[in-house]
Amino acid sequence: MKGKRRLFILFTFIFVIFCISEVYPYHKRAYSYTIKQKTETLEQNNKHTNPYDWVEGNKFIAHGLGGLEGTKRVTNSKEALENSYKNGYRIVEVDFVITTDGQLVARHDWKEYMFAFLGQHVTTDKLGKPLNLNEFKSLKIHKKYHPLTLEEIVRLMKIYPDLYLVTDTKSNSKDEVIKVFSNIVSTVNQIEPSVLERIIPQLYTIEMYDFINNIYPFKSYILTLYQGNITNDEAIEFVKDKGIKVVTMPETLVNKEFISRLRQNNVNVYVNTINDKFIYHHYQIIGVHGVYSDYLIPNEYRTDFLFPHEFETKINP
Repeated sequence: MKGKRRLFILFTFIFVIFCISEVYPYHKRAYSYTIKQKTETLEQNNKHTNPYDWVEGNKFIAHGLGGLEGTKRVTNSKEALENSYKNGYRIVEVDFVITTDGQLVARHDWKEYMFAFLGQHVTTDKLGKPLNLNEFKSLKIHKKYHPLTLEEIVRLMKIYPDLYLVTDTKSNSKDEVIKVFSNIVSTVNQIEPSVLERIIPQLYTIEMYDFINNIYPFKSYILTLYQGNITNDEAIEFVKDKGIKVVTMPETLVNKEFISRLRQNNVNVYVNTINDKFIYHHYQIIGVHGVYSDYLIPNEYRTDFLFPHEFETKINP
């Protein structure tokens, strides 16, 4: 009897050990997978918690899609965009205007001087006036560069998934702003809605924020001051209220006190348009985060500070 009982206990012990050996690794694997999955999900979510994460590491914004050949700027052309990307730009600014048939295209303006500036020849009746889409596309820039439509830019942004676009739409009138940004949102949604996450509107007035945000709540905005209608105090109060983390200003508005106040509110400052490395380094030293540029090349550019004696003869203190 005692022998049978010992045998039963032995078999029971072996069975329990077997069950544990089979079940424990499964739970261990399941637990490990769950932790890994949760960690990856958290890391993925954290990538999108800061709508201004594009600012980090991007001290250059390509002005008018960037310069070409060292002399040709603000072409807003396909070649300029591709060249800027190759040179290390991941933020590009593009000028937008509307054709006579309602299409949004990349061009600084329709003024008479711009045709000559871009090396384009048109008949006198077309000079200084908006063109239709076919006319716009038929006019190469400097006889070799290709003009871009908004639709073409969006398709290029699909090819370059880390490229961000800063808009320069010039007008701040309510009707014009609504017309332009309705066009932008509609066009992007038809091609690739996710691209909207990489479009950064520039605001020229405080009121412009609501005009745009009522059409689409873009992730981030830039308050740009080149039109000169916003005081320093108004700018600081506005960006604090709306959570805007980038302000762009022309050189004429740069001063250390204003930059310091913006930085105290965790706002990054860009200056436009800078093509001299010594001037860029000077602005770095006084607290400017970055610059819009035609010709500075991020991939080749020194990121360390120059010593004061290296630039003191280049610019005014």
